[in-house]
Amino acid sequence: MLDEQAIVTLDDAEEALTIPKGWWAYLTCLFLTKRISVFLVNKTKVTANQVTIFSTFLSALSAVAFFRGPKWYYWAAILYWMSYLFDCVDGTVARLRKQSTLYGGYLDAISEYFMQLIMAIAFAYGYFKSTGNITIFYYSTVYCFFFMFFYWDGKYIKATLNPARIIDNSVQHGFLSFFDKRNIVPYPRRVESSALIFVLGPITGYIIPFYLLGLSIIVGGCCLKVGINLRRLFWPKKYDNFSRKIETLKSDSVKAIYIYNTGEELSFAAIYSILKRVGLISKVKGIISHSKLPIWFFSESLAIEDIPGPLEGIQIVVPYLEGYSMPDFRKTQEELVRKGFIIGKHFIGIGFDPYCKILF
Repeated sequence: MLDEQAIVTLDDAEEALTIPKGWWAYLTCLFLTKRISVFLVNKTKVTANQVTIFSTFLSALSAVAFFRGPKWYYWAAILYWMSYLFDCVDGTVARLRKQSTLYGGYLDAISEYFMQLIMAIAFAYGYFKSTGNITIFYYSTVYCFFFMFFYWDGKYIKATLNPARIIDNSVQHGFLSFFDKRNIVPYPRRVESSALIFVLGPITGYIIPFYLLGLSIIVGGCCLKVGINLRRLFWPKKYDNFSRKIETLKSDSVKAIYIYNTGEELSFAAIYSILKRVGLISKVKGIISHSKLPIWFFSESLAIEDIPGPLEGIQIVVPYLEGYSMPDFRKTQEELVRKGFIIGKHFIGIGFDPYCKILF
């Protein structure tokens, strides 16, 4: 018999899907993702890591089918889609069971990373063996190179296209906000690129056209990332949101800084290290949390209930880890706003990806 646990619902599963949804997931996977996740949590003892391993196994079967050539392409595409479906399920199960871990995140990322590269090589070999068309190897080489280049840093694009960074009354802001409120990513990413290459192309038979379309997305995304980083490198105060936030904290009008502790240690330690590195640690007077915490290197620990509202000369920094502590960050933000704090004026959020790269 399963251990006693709270029964989760489809609404719980929807809430657990905290990471913004891409178009491929939105159109083909989310309906089943929520239902499979609810079933696994309520009826089984299957863990998120076990789901990740199963997803990797399906990817391996798909690669074998691609390796065998065009006669197996239909099954290869179905297996690839199923592997992505369960790739969506593993994180949802982890959040529903409140068992999200960095180990699970690394396992998910690394398995996907290597399987994509193996898939591209198997696909190229199978197609070449059957058709003699060597150009598929050139396309696969370009795909592997840009996939490796794009994989770890793609979130820079999300950070730059964040609607919060665009002028409120602009058409661009309205477009991005429409999708942001619905938790949908408005632009194609590497997931959509891979879906065009490994699913739509093989199923329709238009291998080369869909491969080129998928390559255009991933190469275009990489070029955009290079442009973003060059812009941030040469004009940081104008284009880099993080630099602007640090400049705000350096201002003479900020007499004291408090770090809000959402309970997630990694981003908390990262922001402490950054403030120390840029010479702002002397301004840090303490932490704010839902309960007073005895942390020796801070002179003061405040509970959120003890703060009546904004105080002159005090800035609150709220660090968070993208995909892991986003729900806690949103709750924190709502709580501070209810108390009269203004985003950017009285408190700022600084986000990190799971590898502690600065996003916002």
